[in-house]
Amino acid sequence: MENIIQVKFLTSRLDLFDFEIAVDFLRSLKDNGQVIDFFRYPIGKNGNLEMNALTIDVESVNEFNNSSGVNNIINKMLQEFDVRVVYEIISKGDNKVEKNIESVKEFVLYYGGYSPLKSLDNFIDIPLYFIPPTSEDGSNRSNIIQWERDYEAIYHLWFRGNFNEEYFYDQLSNYNSGLSTHGIEVAGIIGKTTGKNCYYYLYRYPIDENNNEIENCPKCNQPWKLDSKLFDVFEYKCKNCLLIS
Repeated sequence: MENIIQVKFLTSRLDLFDFEIAVDFLRSLKDNGQVIDFFRYPIGKNGNLEMNALTIDVESVNEFNNSSGVNNIINKMLQEFDVRVVYEIISKGDNKVEKNIESVKEFVLYYGGYSPLKSLDNFIDIPLYFIPPTSEDGSNRSNIIQWERDYEAIYHLWFRGNFNEEYFYDQLSNYNSGLSTHGIEVAGIIGKTTGKNCYYYLYRYPIDENNNEIENCPKCNQPWKLDSKLFDVFEYKCKNCLLIS
């Protein structure tokens, strides 16, 4: 279970404070992986503003995890509206996170759980703020979050099966689809910034009974079947293409 925190915007000038800046602040935390999600309806209490959010770890919103984008909004709120931000933990979760990034040998970009990035050593969630920034401007990890949002939307559209089921399945399972191309690019950036391989997960490559292509990597056509299942999840892994399925 995730942690629930209360974000308090303390100010003596609440009447002048722009609520959208508070939303932008929570969004910047989310783009950095510090917040999983947040409730967009603020509560006015004792002349201050309060909003609740979900985090992967109790230390997620500590200042040393902030991105430059988060710090910029903090400074803007302080200078323009005399707003200070404090946090209060409402409920502690019991989920595990991998904090010793130096010991991780390989990563996998995988939708599901509290973080889209996991250790391929133990399949435990890795908070995104533990790896170097991956966005184009180098300020946060928003490109990983954007891929995750796209994957989530496509996965649920496919799962419902109301329309274009084959198209959405192809997005999930085909290494050459738009979704996979984006994900492989993001995984490559993670690998480059960390100096460690980051695999991209293909949901499930379709079996062609005529040529047994599931036994070979769909990209390089080399054998990729593992001797045994990894974490009871993965059966295929290509070290050449950094694909896993």
